[in-house]
Amino acid sequence: MTRARWMITLIVVLGLIALVNWQRHREAQMNACLSDGRAWNGPLSRCEAPRMGPILRRALERS
Repeated sequence: MTRARWMITLIVVLGLIALVNWQRHREAQMNACLSDGRAWNGPLSRCEAPRMGPILRRALERS
């Protein structure tokens, strides 16, 4: 292989390693959030209190 191909291969492999590490980090965040009884909001990438719909909220306020 030429030097250029080695460089491209190295860049691709490093990119894949970075993506796998990012995925593991993200899954760890989601699991920690869910184990605390909270809900993971994917589009905003944060852990939030579970959402209650209006019907459930009214039922809890009445009881």
